[in-house]
Amino acid sequence: PLVRSTLFETSKNPLRIFKWWVFHTSLEDSSGILWVANGDGQIDKFDPKEHPFKVYKTEYPNSISSNTAVPVFEDSRGLIWIGMFGSGLDMYDRTADKFYNFPSIKGDNRTLPHGYPSGLMEDRDGNFIVSTAGGVVVFD
Repeated sequence: PLVRSTLFETSKNPLRIFKWWVFHTSLEDSSGILWVANGDGQIDKFDPKEHPFKVYKTEYPNSISSNTAVPVFEDSRGLIWIGMFGSGLDMYDRTADKFYNFPSIKGDNRTLPHGYPSGLMEDRDGNFIVSTAGGVVVFD
């Protein structure tokens, strides 16, 4: 099979997209957008239909809550969820182009049991499951 690829060279990259060669995780969502969490503490979003890159960093307003993203997941409703190392879980709102953070708050059992989500998945019944260093949470 023929594989098509595009090289994004870091030295020829004025936007500093894919600045590091280390990718923590990536996801191609249902609309074909590529989400990449890289070693530079940012999320890069690439839309192959329109070809612009968008960068999300903690210092930008309405952006990601931590410099290290671990898992990236799209649920059956099309929501993008990102496990943020140390600050809980971020959810991306496509309409508003912003992130919402769901942190772990010690002593509050309505939040994540730990701030390090390491796995995200959805079961057959549509329950969203988050594994953390402090236990597994099932959201219905």
